[in-house]
Amino acid sequence: MKTNLVVRVLAVLATVQGCTTVNYDSQADQQITSITTEFNQQMLSWESQAGATPPIPATYDAKFYDKLEADITTLRIRLMASQDAASNLIVGDISTLQDDVEKLRQFHIKQKQFAVASFIEAERREINVQFAVLTTFELSLKLLKSPNPKDTSTIAVSRPLRGITVVSNFSP
Repeated sequence: MKTNLVVRVLAVLATVQGCTTVNYDSQADQQITSITTEFNQQMLSWESQAGATPPIPATYDAKFYDKLEADITTLRIRLMASQDAASNLIVGDISTLQDDVEKLRQFHIKQKQFAVASFIEAERREINVQFAVLTTFELSLKLLKSPNPKDTSTIAVSRPLRGITVVSNFSP
């Protein structure tokens, strides 16, 4: 499923690269960075708690999930409102991210707490793949918007849990 995200972004970027106008949205880029940071701070905190001796179970935090859901929804709405075809194409991938965060929330509610650090780490890494795809998308739009003829950039997305690495070269 996550591999499809990478393939989709690469397909969108191939389409966008052939267009004359690229609409990079710095606010969307900042939102993605902010949401990613917020998510990782909480997950790393829970990992530390669960990995402590003795383990401190990571209890369900409704405020964290509510804010994360609201932030992702705001980003999705912003990109849906965009007149840029490339941004509209990535909206489905943001919906997938929302679904995965909701599944994590429901699992957390059901379990009432996370007590295994390796589980929390695996979930964090899995969702970070989606954040990496969104970040790569925005950085690629930025690169395509104002290419530097002296610079040939490489943007890589890696997925450490499954050993999948996708590398794309963009030459202006």
